[in-house]
Amino acid sequence: MRLIVGLVVLLLGIGWAASQLPWPSSNPAGHGPPGIVWRRTRQGWEPAVWLQPPPVPRRPSLHPVVVGLFQMGVALVAWQATEPAPREETQRSR
Repeated sequence: MRLIVGLVVLLLGIGWAASQLPWPSSNPAGHGPPGIVWRRTRQGWEPAVWLQPPPVPRRPSLHPVVVGLFQMGVALVAWQATEPAPREETQRSR
């Protein structure tokens, strides 16, 4: 039981740390998201929204509920595999 609690606390700590750490920008120049077309105007450089190709709609290959159910199934199988077998009680004859 202590092992399970320890693993849960460890995973929560890793998840918290990952959400708090600053991630490097994918665009090193820092001029917005990658793939934006910029155009020189009288006021300076501005993003040319009208020149952007339309975004391609993408659907995930697996629905998140399917992934969650799979994870839950794996966790339950692992839990049952590591749980000790019940002791057989022997009857004492007097």
